[in-house]
Amino acid sequence: MKILALEDDPVERAILREALQRLDYDVIAAAEGEAAWVAVWR
Repeated sequence: MKILALEDDPVERAILREALQRLDYDVIAAAEGEAAWVAVWR
């Protein structure tokens, strides 16, 4: 399952991504909304 994670703090974003990946999620992480849209539509 894919999860879109938005977090502006880079350290928190990395922690969140790693935690979700350990639970076998496919993580798309971004710092803000526009970057998230770009990442999703790639």
